[in-house]
Amino acid sequence: MSTADALRQVERSRDEMVQFMLEMLKIKAVNPEGGGGGEYERALFVQKWVEKLGVKVSRYDYPDDRVPEKTRVNFTTVIEGRDSSRTLWFASHLDTVPEGSRDLWSTDPYEPIVKDGKIFGWFGESGHELGEFNWVHGIACPSENTLFIADMNNWRVVKVTLHPEASSTSTARR
Repeated sequence: MSTADALRQVERSRDEMVQFMLEMLKIKAVNPEGGGGGEYERALFVQKWVEKLGVKVSRYDYPDDRVPEKTRVNFTTVIEGRDSSRTLWFASHLDTVPEGSRDLWSTDPYEPIVKDGKIFGWFGESGHELGEFNWVHGIACPSENTLFIADMNNWRVVKVTLHPEASSTSTARR
Protein backbone atom coordinates (compact mmCIF):
# COMPACT_ATOMS: atom_id res chain seq x y z
CA MET A 1 0.00 0.00 0.00
CA SER A 2 1.41 3.37 -0.94
CA THR A 3 1.53 6.31 1.46
CA ALA A 4 -1.22 8.03 -0.55
CA ASP A 5 -3.42 4.90 -0.32
CA ALA A 6 -2.81 4.70 3.44
CA LEU A 7 -3.75 8.35 3.90
CA ARG A 8 -6.95 7.87 1.88
CA GLN A 9 -7.84 4.88 4.07
CA VAL A 10 -7.28 6.94 7.21
CA GLU A 11 -9.52 9.68 5.81
CA ARG A 12 -12.25 7.16 4.95
CA SER A 13 -12.05 5.83 8.53
CA ARG A 14 -11.96 9.23 10.24
CA ASP A 15 -15.53 9.23 11.60
CA GLU A 16 -15.19 5.69 12.96
CA MET A 17 -11.84 6.52 14.63
CA VAL A 18 -13.21 9.69 16.20
CA GLN A 19 -16.27 7.85 17.50
CA PHE A 20 -14.03 5.14 18.99
CA MET A 21 -11.91 7.76 20.79
CA LEU A 22 -14.97 9.61 22.10
CA GLU A 23 -16.44 6.40 23.54
CA MET A 24 -13.12 5.22 24.99
CA LEU A 25 -12.35 8.57 26.64
CA LYS A 26 -15.64 8.43 28.54
CA ILE A 27 -14.18 5.53 30.54
CA LYS A 28 -12.16 7.01 33.38
CA ALA A 29 -8.93 5.02 33.66
CA VAL A 30 -6.67 6.70 36.23
CA ASN A 31 -3.47 4.79 36.98
CA PRO A 32 -2.97 3.10 40.38
CA GLU A 33 -0.61 5.84 41.59
CA GLY A 34 -3.41 8.36 41.02
CA GLY A 35 -6.16 6.43 42.76
CA GLY A 36 -6.80 3.77 40.11
CA GLY A 37 -10.06 2.63 38.63
CA GLY A 38 -11.53 2.16 35.20
CA GLU A 39 -8.40 0.95 33.43
CA TYR A 40 -9.77 -2.62 33.38
CA GLU A 41 -13.06 -1.45 31.84
CA ARG A 42 -11.21 0.64 29.25
CA ALA A 43 -8.96 -2.29 28.33
CA LEU A 44 -11.98 -4.56 27.79
CA PHE A 45 -13.58 -1.87 25.63
CA VAL A 46 -10.46 -1.61 23.45
CA GLN A 47 -10.08 -5.40 23.28
CA LYS A 48 -13.68 -5.82 22.12
CA TRP A 49 -13.22 -3.10 19.47
CA VAL A 50 -10.01 -4.68 18.14
CA GLU A 51 -11.63 -8.12 17.99
CA LYS A 52 -14.63 -6.62 16.16
CA LEU A 53 -12.17 -5.55 13.46
CA GLY A 54 -11.28 -9.22 13.04
CA VAL A 55 -7.87 -8.96 14.72
CA LYS A 56 -6.84 -11.76 17.09
CA VAL A 57 -6.01 -10.54 20.60
CA SER A 58 -3.67 -12.35 22.99
CA ARG A 59 -4.46 -11.17 26.51
CA TYR A 60 -2.14 -11.20 29.51
CA ASP A 61 -3.52 -10.27 32.92
CA TYR A 62 -1.02 -8.88 35.40
CA PRO A 63 -1.95 -9.19 39.11
CA ASP A 64 -2.06 -5.82 40.87
CA ASP A 65 -3.63 -5.30 44.29
CA ARG A 66 -3.68 -1.52 43.79
CA VAL A 67 -6.67 -1.65 41.42
CA PRO A 68 -10.24 -2.73 42.29
CA GLU A 69 -10.19 -5.65 39.82
CA LYS A 70 -6.87 -6.91 41.27
CA THR A 71 -5.53 -7.31 37.74
CA ARG A 72 -4.31 -5.07 34.94
CA VAL A 73 -4.98 -6.13 31.37
CA ASN A 74 -2.24 -6.24 28.75
CA PHE A 75 -2.71 -7.52 25.25
CA THR A 76 -0.91 -7.89 21.97
CA THR A 77 -2.12 -8.21 18.42
CA VAL A 78 -0.46 -9.04 15.14
CA ILE A 79 -1.66 -7.71 11.82
CA GLU A 80 0.10 -9.51 9.01
CA GLY A 81 1.46 -7.42 6.18
CA ARG A 82 2.73 -8.33 2.74
CA ASP A 83 6.38 -8.43 3.83
CA SER A 84 7.09 -10.52 6.93
CA SER A 85 10.74 -9.37 6.97
CA ARG A 86 9.60 -5.95 8.27
CA THR A 87 7.90 -5.14 11.54
CA LEU A 88 6.20 -1.99 12.74
CA TRP A 89 5.59 -1.93 16.50
CA PHE A 90 3.19 0.29 18.40
CA ALA A 91 3.33 0.33 22.19
CA SER A 92 0.79 2.20 24.26
CA HIS A 93 -0.96 2.28 27.59
CA LEU A 94 -4.57 2.95 28.49
CA ASP A 95 -4.29 4.52 31.92
CA THR A 96 -4.11 8.23 32.60
CA VAL A 97 -2.84 10.49 35.33
CA PRO A 98 -5.49 12.19 37.50
CA GLU A 99 -7.20 15.06 35.68
CA GLY A 100 -6.34 17.63 38.36
CA SER A 101 -8.63 20.44 39.40
CA ARG A 102 -11.92 20.36 37.50
CA ASP A 103 -11.94 24.17 37.80
CA LEU A 104 -9.15 24.26 35.20
CA TRP A 105 -11.25 22.41 32.62
CA SER A 106 -13.66 24.21 30.31
CA THR A 107 -15.37 20.86 29.60
CA ASP A 108 -15.78 17.62 31.54
CA PRO A 109 -12.61 15.59 30.82
CA TYR A 110 -14.66 12.39 30.78
CA GLU A 111 -17.31 13.71 28.39
CA PRO A 112 -15.06 14.36 25.37
CA ILE A 113 -16.18 16.67 22.59
CA VAL A 114 -15.05 17.48 19.07
CA LYS A 115 -14.38 21.16 18.50
CA ASP A 116 -12.60 22.69 15.50
CA GLY A 117 -11.64 19.20 14.31
CA LYS A 118 -9.91 18.30 17.60
CA ILE A 119 -10.98 15.92 20.36
CA PHE A 120 -11.01 17.48 23.82
CA GLY A 121 -10.90 14.99 26.68
CA TRP A 122 -8.46 13.28 29.02
CA PHE A 123 -6.19 10.58 27.64
CA GLY A 124 -2.74 9.37 28.59
CA GLU A 125 0.07 11.33 30.06
CA SER A 126 2.98 13.21 28.64
CA GLY A 127 6.51 11.87 28.66
CA HIS A 128 10.07 12.84 27.96
CA GLU A 129 11.71 9.48 27.29
CA LEU A 130 12.36 7.74 23.98
CA GLY A 131 9.02 6.62 22.54
CA GLU A 132 7.08 9.12 24.66
CA PHE A 133 5.72 12.48 23.56
CA ASN A 134 4.71 15.58 25.47
CA TRP A 135 2.64 17.43 22.86
CA VAL A 136 2.44 16.02 19.33
CA HIS A 137 2.01 19.06 17.14
CA GLY A 138 2.29 17.39 13.75
CA ILE A 139 3.21 14.25 11.86
CA ALA A 140 4.71 14.22 8.37
CA CYS A 141 5.22 11.19 6.15
CA PRO A 142 7.49 12.32 3.29
CA SER A 143 8.08 8.77 2.06
CA GLU A 144 6.86 5.23 2.66
CA ASN A 145 9.83 4.61 4.97
CA THR A 146 9.97 7.82 7.01
CA LEU A 147 7.84 9.59 9.62
CA PHE A 148 8.65 12.89 11.35
CA ILE A 149 6.79 13.56 14.59
CA ALA A 150 6.94 17.11 16.00
CA ASP A 151 6.95 16.96 19.81
CA MET A 152 6.35 20.58 20.77
CA ASN A 153 6.82 20.54 24.57
CA ASN A 154 9.96 18.38 24.35
CA TRP A 155 11.42 20.72 21.70
CA ARG A 156 12.19 17.85 19.36
CA VAL A 157 11.34 16.23 16.09
CA VAL A 158 11.48 12.45 16.19
CA LYS A 159 12.40 10.77 12.93
CA VAL A 160 11.21 7.19 12.55
CA THR A 161 12.79 5.34 9.61
CA LEU A 162 11.56 1.92 8.55
CA HIS A 163 13.95 -0.34 6.64
CA PRO A 164 13.39 -3.89 5.40
CA GLU A 165 15.97 -5.21 7.88
CA ALA A 166 14.99 -3.17 11.00
CA SER A 167 13.34 -0.05 12.37
CA SER A 168 15.34 2.75 13.92
CA THR A 169 14.47 5.92 15.74
CA SER A 170 16.57 9.04 16.13
CA THR A 171 15.83 12.28 17.92
CA ALA A 172 16.97 15.81 17.10
CA ARG A 173 16.59 18.50 19.75
CA ARG A 174 16.58 22.25 19.36
